[in-house]
Amino acid sequence: MQYTYIGVDSHKDTHTAVFLDCFFEKLGEIVFDNTAAAFPNFLSSAETFKQDGTIFLFGLEDVSSYGRALARFLLNNCQPVKHVNSYLVSQERKNISIAIEKNDSIDAECAARLLISKFGSLPNATDDEQYWLLRSLVVQRDFIIKSNVRLKTYLHNLLTQDFPGYHKFFELCN
Repeated sequence: MQYTYIGVDSHKDTHTAVFLDCFFEKLGEIVFDNTAAAFPNFLSSAETFKQDGTIFLFGLEDVSSYGRALARFLLNNCQPVKHVNSYLVSQERKNISIAIEKNDSIDAECAARLLISKFGSLPNATDDEQYWLLRSLVVQRDFIIKSNVRLKTYLHNLLTQDFPGYHKFFELCN
């Protein structure tokens, strides 16, 4: 009951923040630009949703490091920030309702809900440059692996259409 929980779904151009109280009641929502100039306005606008006697607790679902600048801004302004895993957000979305479609508002709300239910197990965000660099490299590596698999599958499909027994030829060569 000491926090107003804020889930943030970060994207390249905008962020969506949803505010919850400790009883999972939605207090409000703000969509703001992903620019350093917009962050102070966001923080002051957030005060309208803050429950009396509480402090903010931010949960950032940041898949592609688009929320890095926001996390740095919040940490520099003495705001507690936690990382919320996108897989957990996806699972929480499924728990809310089967019929709910994915959108930024729902993902931000799910991040806030996870702040409440998994407070102790979520990692604190840091302004550690090595963490962000490593995370960026891991994201790039995953993208390259997925692209490689797609390309091999595409090539296999093309070859099987025009040369149905092509794989037997390569077995004979080995």
